[in-house]
Amino acid sequence: MTQPTDTSDWIPVDDNAKMTMADFLSIKEGMRLYDVVKIVGGTGELLSEGYGTQVYSYEGIGDLGANAIITYTDGKVVSKAQYGLQ
Repeated sequence: MTQPTDTSDWIPVDDNAKMTMADFLSIKEGMRLYDVVKIVGGTGELLSEGYGTQVYSYEGIGDLGANAIITYTDGKVVSKAQYGLQ
């Protein structure tokens, strides 16, 4: 995974990081990708990118198919959704 470029602080990234409900609830609008990576431990999978907006999918811990979707605009969280996280 690529390290976030908006900070000089390096953090380890786990390509297999999975999001929990506690992680999801800790993520707030306006947070930077770097902040989310610190919470979850990885960037997730980039699903879509364009016009300053990126949509990332994260595998989740919980029900079968548990996942979270985080949308960033200009590098900051603008929306989030989850299914089945515990």
